[in-house]
Amino acid sequence: MEINKTQFDIKIHLPRMQQIVFTDLNQQLHDILNTYQYCIDDNAHWYPDRSTAKGKPKALIYSPEGFTEYGLKKLSRACKQIDTRGSVLFFFADSQKLSNCNLMSYSGYKAIEGFQAGESSVGFYFNLPESKQIIDKMASFITGLAQKFSHNFITMNSREIPSSIYIFPPRINLSLMAYIPSPLQHKDYPEVYQLIPIIKENTHVGTVIVLFDHFPNRQNINDIKTMYSVELKLREADLLPMKHDL
Repeated sequence: MEINKTQFDIKIHLPRMQQIVFTDLNQQLHDILNTYQYCIDDNAHWYPDRSTAKGKPKALIYSPEGFTEYGLKKLSRACKQIDTRGSVLFFFADSQKLSNCNLMSYSGYKAIEGFQAGESSVGFYFNLPESKQIIDKMASFITGLAQKFSHNFITMNSREIPSSIYIFPPRINLSLMAYIPSPLQHKDYPEVYQLIPIIKENTHVGTVIVLFDHFPNRQNINDIKTMYSVELKLREADLLPMKHDL
């Protein structure tokens, strides 16, 4: 039986800072990769893009034990590049899966003096079977990330579903899942599969939105209607920020 696979990405918009420094970057990426290992793969080994465990074993960046010395040097160089060149972009690959690497990217931009703080984000890129088990696993991953970064937006979008960016102004969009740092109630969004509250100090600070219990199909008009209905409600409530404000 043929198994359908789908491509999707998860993006974490990290807190804006006046300066992106090594200690902050190290802690943020450790928290993210540690959550990945807890929710996705407890034996993930991360290498530079296009390296493999067989090809360059000394190029290991992060393992279940944490960052290696090589990995810490890479983070230090990235911070220096942001400071001197204004930006950096690098990739890690979960290269134990030699035939199907899950990629992670980090992008960071230097603060613009007198205008806005530095911007950074982390992305994950997947190509996995379409199943409810994968939906549940990704919901667990995003929930884990939201518990670490409860003030920041997190999105999961399919590369095979048309983006609403062509219909609405360029705000973050919603096609699979999202974490919104606002308390949402299911009575206001009855069409969604699941709303997962994020609680901090006994306060409902944010909500993970899981749109479907399946991967949406662009040929299924009900899936598309649900997607745009929820996104429109969030936009009308001013809960989806402009991309340049993140």
